[in-house]
Amino acid sequence: MKKNKYFDHLYEVDFSMTYLFWEIYGGDEFYPLRENATLRDYKTHFSKLIKTLEKAFIDTVLNTDNSHLFEINNLVIEQLEKIENSKKIDDLSNSLLIFYPRFCFLIIGKRINNTSQKTKDNRSTWEINQHRQILYLQNSDQQKNLILDLIKQNKIPEFKSYKEFDERFKSERNNDENFLDWFKRKYSQIYFRIFDPIK
Repeated sequence: MKKNKYFDHLYEVDFSMTYLFWEIYGGDEFYPLRENATLRDYKTHFSKLIKTLEKAFIDTVLNTDNSHLFEINNLVIEQLEKIENSKKIDDLSNSLLIFYPRFCFLIIGKRINNTSQKTKDNRSTWEINQHRQILYLQNSDQQKNLILDLIKQNKIPEFKSYKEFDERFKSERNNDENFLDWFKRKYSQIYFRIFDPIK
């Protein structure tokens, strides 16, 4: 976020940031953060991003305690106020730099509060499962969607293309056999490679 050489009120936008907002919101939304942007543009888009993160968490996490949701909401409100009150691009940048690690640790389990005076690198404070822990669950539709996405992204080397995979499914499955049962029967090693839990 460095100043434009010719216009004091504009800041150069790194392409990776433009691409980030394009990935999240689509082509129409990324335009104000392309090449150059004002401080107001940055404030607007990062406020929107933080609200999106909170909404994504609430919509995705099936079960957590009210205390956790309250902490996340407080952290988000606190950060939105800091964004709005930022007078300079450096103030905004610094507040975001602090917010994101705090938010990440909090959604994993709890906010870190290392008060140890003796140990600079107190790794035990990173074990943040004293209050709650994450358990990822997948239903059959979610597993199917993941398999199909991995194939479309060419991340399963056994299949050269999605078209080839689709042709195999149509020719190899039994009558009335659903997608996941067929995949487990024909490609059990791939299935376990994808879904076998890490021990």
